[in-house]
Amino acid sequence: MSVRFRPGVVPTLFALGAVAALCALGTWQVKRLHWKQAILAEWNARIDQPAASLGEVLADPEAFQYRRVRASGVYATEDSILVEPVSRGMLDGAHVLTPLRVGLPDAPGPVILVDRGWIPAGERERFLAGDRSAGPVEVTGLAFALAPTETAPGSHPTRRVYWLRFDPTRAAQVSELQAQLPHRLERVLVQREEAGDGALPLGGFERPTSRVDHRSYAITWYAMAAVAAGVWVSFGIQQGRSQGVGST
Repeated sequence: MSVRFRPGVVPTLFALGAVAALCALGTWQVKRLHWKQAILAEWNARIDQPAASLGEVLADPEAFQYRRVRASGVYATEDSILVEPVSRGMLDGAHVLTPLRVGLPDAPGPVILVDRGWIPAGERERFLAGDRSAGPVEVTGLAFALAPTETAPGSHPTRRVYWLRFDPTRAAQVSELQAQLPHRLERVLVQREEAGDGALPLGGFERPTSRVDHRSYAITWYAMAAVAAGVWVSFGIQQGRSQGVGST
């Protein structure tokens, strides 16, 4: 005796809607994967290019994201902030962000923000107390655009040294930092390369990678669509058998 397939109209409509929605989500994740791969490939290619001049970066910060840049100047160490907690291996610590007055001490130019690197938590106070170098430095690192802000320099009467987070793309955080600095920041943050001398702060950066596994998400959504279709088929067969038994 042949088995009849009778899933019913309502279950069929529900199954079709579920399968379509789950497949759409899977396809969206595939598109996100391809988009993210293209962006990451572009950023990594920029890292491998020769260092750009600071003038080029200042003229169009967004266009030079992830490009190496060199800048010379003097650190305004009195205006450093520590962003914590930041782990490095098994150790907790903080990143040191310091404004750099580009140019010579007697002929200062624009001021940019430099992520100088990481220090362990136990060295915070000692580092801040001893970080009084007034000599010129040359910084090489990756350029990132700071969010634009109209906040006036020095408009906040108090200064906060320890920050729980600092995101250069967040205008509110950039504005808060600008408010406690006496000088106008250009819209550029430089993440300093590792100098190789072992001195604190320890610079360095990681090549950009995706924090989201879009491929796994796509497989999951497509698998759920297959399960929904399988449940619909199984339900239809079961209903056909039940109706066949009832009619005999």
